[in-house]
Amino acid sequence: MEVKIRERDGVMIAALGGKLAAGAGDRQLHDLVDELLAENRKHILLDLSGVSGIDSSGVGELVAGYRVARELGAELKILQVPERVHHILSLTQVLPLFEVFDDESVAVASFGQGAAGGGAPP
Repeated sequence: MEVKIRERDGVMIAALGGKLAAGAGDRQLHDLVDELLAENRKHILLDLSGVSGIDSSGVGELVAGYRVARELGAELKILQVPERVHHILSLTQVLPLFEVFDDESVAVASFGQGAAGGGAPP
Protein backbone atom coordinates (compact mmCIF):
# COMPACT_ATOMS: atom_id res chain seq x y z
CA MET A 1 0.00 0.00 0.00
CA GLU A 2 1.18 3.50 -0.81
CA VAL A 3 0.61 6.47 1.49
CA LYS A 4 1.03 10.16 0.69
CA ILE A 5 0.40 12.66 3.47
CA ARG A 6 -0.25 16.37 3.15
CA GLU A 7 -1.81 19.07 5.25
CA ARG A 8 -4.66 21.39 4.27
CA ASP A 9 -6.05 23.96 6.69
CA GLY A 10 -4.92 21.98 9.74
CA VAL A 11 -6.29 18.69 8.42
CA MET A 12 -3.88 15.85 7.73
CA ILE A 13 -4.93 14.17 4.49
CA ALA A 14 -3.55 10.69 3.94
CA ALA A 15 -4.04 9.44 0.38
CA LEU A 16 -3.95 5.66 0.40
CA GLY A 17 -3.24 3.57 -2.68
CA GLY A 18 -3.25 -0.15 -3.42
CA LYS A 19 -4.79 -2.85 -1.26
CA LEU A 20 -5.76 -2.26 2.31
CA ALA A 21 -5.33 -5.89 3.30
CA ALA A 22 -3.63 -8.27 5.72
CA GLY A 23 0.10 -7.91 5.74
CA ALA A 24 1.74 -4.61 4.93
CA GLY A 25 -1.43 -2.65 4.11
CA ASP A 26 -3.21 -2.99 7.43
CA ARG A 27 0.04 -2.50 9.36
CA GLN A 28 0.80 0.70 7.42
CA LEU A 29 -2.63 2.12 8.21
CA HIS A 30 -2.21 1.26 11.89
CA ASP A 31 1.23 2.91 12.00
CA LEU A 32 0.00 5.95 10.07
CA VAL A 33 -2.87 6.65 12.44
CA ASP A 34 -0.67 6.04 15.50
CA GLU A 35 2.01 8.39 14.16
CA LEU A 36 -0.44 11.20 13.40
CA LEU A 37 -2.08 10.87 16.82
CA ALA A 38 1.33 10.81 18.52
CA GLU A 39 2.05 14.12 16.77
CA ASN A 40 -1.18 15.41 18.38
CA ARG A 41 -2.93 15.70 15.02
CA LYS A 42 -6.64 15.90 15.82
CA HIS A 43 -8.07 16.11 12.28
CA ILE A 44 -7.32 13.13 10.03
CA LEU A 45 -8.88 12.53 6.62
CA LEU A 46 -8.24 9.21 4.88
CA ASP A 47 -8.52 9.54 1.09
CA LEU A 48 -9.43 6.06 -0.12
CA SER A 49 -9.77 6.99 -3.81
CA GLY A 50 -6.66 4.97 -4.68
CA VAL A 51 -7.58 1.88 -2.67
CA SER A 52 -8.23 -1.01 -5.05
CA GLY A 53 -9.41 -3.51 -2.46
CA ILE A 54 -9.94 -4.10 1.24
CA ASP A 55 -10.19 -7.26 3.33
CA SER A 56 -11.29 -7.95 6.90
CA SER A 57 -7.90 -6.88 8.28
CA GLY A 58 -8.15 -3.55 6.49
CA VAL A 59 -11.71 -3.06 7.75
CA GLY A 60 -10.52 -3.90 11.24
CA GLU A 61 -7.74 -1.33 11.09
CA LEU A 62 -10.12 1.38 9.87
CA VAL A 63 -12.37 0.69 12.86
CA ALA A 64 -9.42 0.50 15.27
CA GLY A 65 -8.07 3.81 13.95
CA TYR A 66 -11.48 5.42 14.34
CA ARG A 67 -11.82 4.21 17.94
CA VAL A 68 -8.31 5.23 19.00
CA ALA A 69 -8.78 8.66 17.43
CA ARG A 70 -12.04 9.17 19.32
CA GLU A 71 -10.47 8.05 22.60
CA LEU A 72 -7.76 10.68 22.12
CA GLY A 73 -10.20 13.45 21.20
CA ALA A 74 -9.35 13.34 17.49
CA GLU A 75 -11.55 12.91 14.43
CA LEU A 76 -10.95 10.45 11.62
CA LYS A 77 -13.07 10.83 8.49
CA ILE A 78 -13.06 9.22 5.05
CA LEU A 79 -12.88 10.76 1.58
CA GLN A 80 -13.75 9.31 -1.84
CA VAL A 81 -14.52 5.66 -1.19
CA PRO A 82 -14.33 3.56 -4.38
CA GLU A 83 -17.47 1.54 -5.18
CA ARG A 84 -15.82 -1.82 -4.45
CA VAL A 85 -14.54 -0.64 -1.05
CA HIS A 86 -17.84 1.10 -0.28
CA HIS A 87 -19.67 -2.17 -0.91
CA ILE A 88 -17.47 -4.07 1.55
CA LEU A 89 -17.71 -1.37 4.21
CA SER A 90 -21.50 -1.41 3.79
CA LEU A 91 -21.71 -5.21 4.04
CA THR A 92 -19.63 -5.21 7.22
CA GLN A 93 -21.82 -2.42 8.64
CA VAL A 94 -18.75 -0.27 9.29
CA LEU A 95 -19.67 2.62 7.02
CA PRO A 96 -22.13 4.27 9.46
CA LEU A 97 -19.27 4.81 11.95
CA PHE A 98 -17.57 7.26 9.64
CA GLU A 99 -18.36 10.60 8.15
CA VAL A 100 -17.77 9.94 4.44
CA PHE A 101 -17.22 12.69 1.87
CA ASP A 102 -16.95 12.87 -1.91
CA ASP A 103 -15.52 16.40 -1.96
CA GLU A 104 -12.22 17.27 -0.27
CA SER A 105 -13.12 20.91 0.40
CA VAL A 106 -16.36 19.92 2.13
CA ALA A 107 -14.52 17.25 4.14
CA VAL A 108 -11.82 19.68 5.29
CA ALA A 109 -14.41 22.31 6.22
CA SER A 110 -16.36 19.73 8.26
CA PHE A 111 -13.53 19.53 10.80
CA GLY A 112 -13.98 23.18 11.69
CA GLN A 113 -17.67 22.95 12.53
CA GLY A 114 -18.18 23.52 16.21
CA ALA A 115 -14.45 23.51 16.93
CA ALA A 116 -13.79 27.26 16.87
CA GLY A 117 -16.33 28.17 19.54
CA GLY A 118 -15.90 24.95 21.47
CA GLY A 119 -19.55 24.08 21.08
CA ALA A 120 -21.42 21.52 19.07
CA PRO A 121 -22.53 22.29 15.54
CA PRO A 122 -26.08 23.65 15.21
